[in-house]
Amino acid sequence: MVELLSEWHDYQRRGRSARNMQDQHLVTAAARGSWGVGKDYYRVRTNSGQVFDLNYDRAPKGSDQRKGVWFLDKELELLDNP
Repeated sequence: MVELLSEWHDYQRRGRSARNMQDQHLVTAAARGSWGVGKDYYRVRTNSGQVFDLNYDRAPKGSDQRKGVWFLDKELELLDNP
């Protein structure tokens, strides 16, 4: 990566995890996340000029893989300006 173009985060709890937290903690968790909940999204430019969307799924995938997983979501096509 050469340049971080943007980043955004989705820490909303869904399904069973949406029901297992006390109401007074939900606002804080939605703003900064909880362990294993949500996704982080990044748009980056490489030194070759390509632009990619990446995401990090914070959910553990099992007892032997306690950290999340990175995904290459897509390569964005750049339009040339005249």
